[in-house]
Amino acid sequence: EESIARGKLEEALKSFACDGVDDDGFGMIHRWKDGVRFEVLGASIEEDDSFRQLAVRSTFFSPYATPRAVQVSMDCYSRTRYDSTEHYHRISVRLLSFHPTKDDPKAQKIVSVQAEPSRLDLKGLNDKKVTQICKHLEIDSDDITKRYILMKLLLFASDFADDSFAGLYIPDREKIKNMKQISDDEKSMIYRDHMTWLDYGVRVASKKLKPYHKLFKLVTPDDDREDDCS
Repeated sequence: EESIARGKLEEALKSFACDGVDDDGFGMIHRWKDGVRFEVLGASIEEDDSFRQLAVRSTFFSPYATPRAVQVSMDCYSRTRYDSTEHYHRISVRLLSFHPTKDDPKAQKIVSVQAEPSRLDLKGLNDKKVTQICKHLEIDSDDITKRYILMKLLLFASDFADDSFAGLYIPDREKIKNMKQISDDEKSMIYRDHMTWLDYGVRVASKKLKPYHKLFKLVTPDDDREDDCS
């Protein structure tokens, strides 16, 4: 199963892309992908070919030939049992600095994020941490597009996590429908948009939020069950 997981991750990395990127951005993504290395630490696959459990450690080396890298450890699990779901999604990020006379790099843990039943902790992922990551790799921390692409690339393995169990960010229709500065066509487009809690957190931390994203709200499966009971 780990070999199957590796094949899926290799394909995901090969096809990795970000919306709203120009030709220069596509070229940069292609170059940056060459700096990613990963290993599958564990995997369990369901009959429908989805992951029940996946643990991955990936390392992104600075694209500017400096002896530094960022290492991301990701572990996710989800399984439905009768009327309940077991799930977790945990991420940690470390800055690595290599020394020419030492085998092991100096490591500094700077980000810890997790989603578990009744707990969603995104406080460790913020704009200051993204700026710190960029500066460690000597990437322009003032370039919002680079910030966003970098964080999406670092967290590419998390795309295999089923984060719907932890919650989704969706448009708050009550807030949007009364906004006269937004046309009906624009509202229809916004209503169709949604993103996982991690996608939203990455956009906030990399400063890539669109203006209408501030009108989104987090909805969890518990909220849906409360609505069904009301």
